[in-house]
Amino acid sequence: MPTAIPELIALELKSRLEAITIANGFEITAQAVYRVNRDATAWTPRDKSIVITQQASERDEDADHEGNPPAIGFILPFVVTGFVRQSDRATAPDQAKVNQIEASIRKAITSGANWHNFDGNAYNSQLGGASNISEDEGRFAGVAVELQVFYRVSETDPYTVRA
Repeated sequence: MPTAIPELIALELKSRLEAITIANGFEITAQAVYRVNRDATAWTPRDKSIVITQQASERDEDADHEGNPPAIGFILPFVVTGFVRQSDRATAPDQAKVNQIEASIRKAITSGANWHNFDGNAYNSQLGGASNISEDEGRFAGVAVELQVFYRVSETDPYTVRA
């Protein structure tokens, strides 16, 4: 059974983020990478945990091109959120740890010369801005990093990547 192109992209993204370990040359080791269910009942924030949230895809008509059948373009946005949970007695500021996990997320996503094509399933990708997040009671802090992946599929077969 074929796998939808957005799912292949999401799986590649998860694989890259799971490579965040000290042994792989990062400053931290990610505790876990999650793609949570709709209401997040299967997940709670842990220190150095990462959550991938796939947003609604958008049509990118400027990326369409001719062919038989034509190729149609899409933009697939993701938000990659890294969490920090420190002890109340920790001496390092939360923001220092947040900056560290943000840098690790960006490094993992852009690893490899052709990082932007997500294992041949996209023709381009773009990292966006980042937003700091914090829980009102101070139990965790974190950062949400934006990523847009641009891909094309056959008009008659959404399982077929088109360059």
